[in-house]
Amino acid sequence: LMLASSASASDAVLYRNGRTDYRIILSRDALPAELTAVRELATYLEKITGTAPLAYYDTDVAPGKREIIVGRTNREETFPLDRSSLGEDGLMIKWKGSSVFITGPQTNYGRGTLYAAYEFLRLLGCEFYAKDTEVIPETKDLKVEKKDIVQVSPFEHRDIYWSCVFGEEISAKLRLNACLTTEKRNLRPEYGGMRTYTANKFVHTFDKIIPPSEYFESHPETDGQIAVISSIARTKGLGAAPAYSASKRFTSHYLESLCQLTAIKGIRNIHITDIRPGFVKTPLIEGSRFPMQLDAAEVAASIVRAVERKRSVITVNWLYRLLVFFWQLIPRCLWVRMKVR
Repeated sequence: LMLASSASASDAVLYRNGRTDYRIILSRDALPAELTAVRELATYLEKITGTAPLAYYDTDVAPGKREIIVGRTNREETFPLDRSSLGEDGLMIKWKGSSVFITGPQTNYGRGTLYAAYEFLRLLGCEFYAKDTEVIPETKDLKVEKKDIVQVSPFEHRDIYWSCVFGEEISAKLRLNACLTTEKRNLRPEYGGMRTYTANKFVHTFDKIIPPSEYFESHPETDGQIAVISSIARTKGLGAAPAYSASKRFTSHYLESLCQLTAIKGIRNIHITDIRPGFVKTPLIEGSRFPMQLDAAEVAASIVRAVERKRSVITVNWLYRLLVFFWQLIPRCLWVRMKVR
């Protein structure tokens, strides 16, 4: 008597009728996040099927035909894995017969291996959205396609700054490894640790490097002036230079916010000047066809006068002031259709 099976040759049958022949294998020297990966795999497999697989150290049992091998173990003595392309926290899911290696680089406490475990659970139908929102299938018969996977994020610093994903577990599930402030997200080694830049000053760096509360309020006796060169590019979004245009808009809005802050705090002895030039004849654009190029010496003189007179905003040259005036009158629905180069 032959019974037809719904599993193809490319599928691994993990559970039949709630029972499994698979076991989880880990090293006695497993990294902190690799231990978390083992625990999470066992926990979610039990949630899906009602039965958790047993876990063994690699030195306690001989290699078997059906193993879920987590992290670096002695199983690689006969089946070496190349992790050189995984960067600092890439993930790898690699099949050898009916056994699967779930792993990552041996850096950042084994963060990549933990990411690989969650990716494996996604292959089983799990979805993770927020710390209190996830999808877990329920079945007694569980199979998975035997497909090798390597994933490496192009972004070293990954952060979603929102309360529903600040927790350690959901951060690891979504592969978030950083945060604007460790007061909101602070990942222990068990969840891969944190990536930090410039002493926790990544994004919103102006507020961190020059906090207004310190430099505006703590020294009311001090006269000062902040003069920043932005650009007329802050007036409208320019399709020819999106990042440049956006950065100038940010700079201009930040200065405007500081001006308002001085009014709120009643600070009268700190002056802020937003300098908005157009195209200036410098080596940067030498030989280009940019229109209305201004003489560098004349622009410098205009900037000095604006600073000396403590001007709040200065658009250098009357031609550019006229241009900006008419730019501002163009409705957005028309502007986005214009081919401004």
